[in-house]
Amino acid sequence: MSEPRPSVRRRRLAALLARLREGAGKTPEEAAERIGCHRSKISRIENARLGVSLSELRDLMTFYGIDDSSYIEEVASLARRGTERGWVQRLGVALPSYADYIDYEQTANYIRSYQPMLIAGLLQTADYARELFHASPVRMPPHRVDELVTVRMQRQEVLAGESAPQVCVIEGEGALRGQVGGAKVMRAQLEHLQAMGIASR
Repeated sequence: MSEPRPSVRRRRLAALLARLREGAGKTPEEAAERIGCHRSKISRIENARLGVSLSELRDLMTFYGIDDSSYIEEVASLARRGTERGWVQRLGVALPSYADYIDYEQTANYIRSYQPMLIAGLLQTADYARELFHASPVRMPPHRVDELVTVRMQRQEVLAGESAPQVCVIEGEGALRGQVGGAKVMRAQLEHLQAMGIASR
């Protein structure tokens, strides 16, 4: 049986620790000596194959010259949540790669998207999304379509609240003129886009 994929948070933490070490000019051997472990443990931490304890994390960050206590605690918070799976992964209704994408989306500060032919998922109405899933060459039972539409609508919750990321979406003319689901569905979708645009100003 293959090992479970590391969470997005653990991968972010791993990449961050590798950048901090390299930025400080430290070798994996030096980092390992600092926390009293074998070099392979540092490699596994930086490859997201192994977690890091909070004491080890704080010690490494100090060793890498980080003295901003608030930043250290922010990274420690990321480490505490390293084993958490994103909400869509817990639902188990999407492909792993798609679930990872959504998890990145939920933790992003800025989201950019170019959609030449279809409305971006974050801006779709439920009816528009449902028509897209029904039109998929892979036939899906109604309950599966409902699950995927629910996931897509829940994704959009990232746009609400004080911590919402900045979003820049460029829609191609084909996406705006296409007839997904017919005139009624498209009219509601375009009105939704207009409302989203006004709300974001």
